[in-house]
Amino acid sequence: KVEGQNLGTDNVSVIEGEMATISCRVKNNDDSVIQLLNPNRQTIYFRDVRPLKDSRFQLVNFSDNELRVSLSNVSLSDEGRYVCQLYTDPPQEAYADITVLVPPGIPIMDSREDVVSEGNETELTCTAMVSKPAASIRWMKGEQELTGEMTVDETYDRMFTVTSRLRLTVSKEDDGEPVSCIIDHPAVKDLRAQRYLEVLYQPEVKIVQAFPEGLTREGENLELTCIAKGKPQPHQISWLRVDDDVPSHTVITGSDLFIENLNKSYNGTYRCVASNTVGDAYDDYILFVHDSRAGEGAPQKIDHAVIGGVVAVVMFAILCALIVLGRYFARHKGTYFTHEAKGADDAADADTAIINAEGGHNNTEEKKEYYI
Repeated sequence: KVEGQNLGTDNVSVIEGEMATISCRVKNNDDSVIQLLNPNRQTIYFRDVRPLKDSRFQLVNFSDNELRVSLSNVSLSDEGRYVCQLYTDPPQEAYADITVLVPPGIPIMDSREDVVSEGNETELTCTAMVSKPAASIRWMKGEQELTGEMTVDETYDRMFTVTSRLRLTVSKEDDGEPVSCIIDHPAVKDLRAQRYLEVLYQPEVKIVQAFPEGLTREGENLELTCIAKGKPQPHQISWLRVDDDVPSHTVITGSDLFIENLNKSYNGTYRCVASNTVGDAYDDYILFVHDSRAGEGAPQKIDHAVIGGVVAVVMFAILCALIVLGRYFARHKGTYFTHEAKGADDAADADTAIINAEGGHNNTEEKKEYYI
């Protein structure tokens, strides 16, 4: 905002092709004349009269305190400094700069190759064509923001073309991940281009024991299934036995391996190998054939548990009995000493004390009565 002594106006930013409005405002007008000039200082409006023969300029408001003019269908040639004049003594001027914004077109996104193998680097480019001012470009891979290398080229008509290059080393987790380039510009919002990464990766292999569910015992059958996933889908799946030959009667059907009537000579490592255009991968299964009755002793563990419980109960009962007996002997021992002490209170010597403690006093009296 530029202020004169008594005159004010505002700078204007407008998108190419849209409308700009210039307002010349007077705080305290003393009937002085207001006029608006273009960057070439040609009079657009003198009071409410338009001398300039350009119908894109239209009077919006005219009063003692304001001259407001609109300019429709703005082009780059309209950019510049416009002058509000107030014919006072001395004359006053205020300046309004019109800036024309040119939004970029839809961004052009390209990649060095459509398909890339895991572990390799790919390059993506995004171009924002002819904008003003120069646009900026951001990159997103899923929810992760990445940084590209940006170059800006200025064209002959004060326009700018911006290109950003993103170098990216991909993994199998990137397959199907969206990559977006986002254009930031004052004249446009949420302008973006997007493409999905296509990543080739070698197989992921896993062997599953389909049968039996538990231990592999002599005489039983064994069925293994090889699950292999990759991009492209593995074109070949093969079975082998590490450091030995596969048993002669083994049946292999694609990803399935079947051995009947197991015996311990079949022990070993069985490997499933899957291949695609990216590479090979494998998974191992270690076969150990148990005795035919292996695992049947499990109920004995329950018997041992029961026996252990019984022993614990017996030990507890013995402990309780010992405690009761201990308390019993302690009580009788205390009584003996109590009686002996009681006899000692009235006795002249030790023999008399013992007789008194055992109730001998009464017996003596009876004997005395007897002899009398």
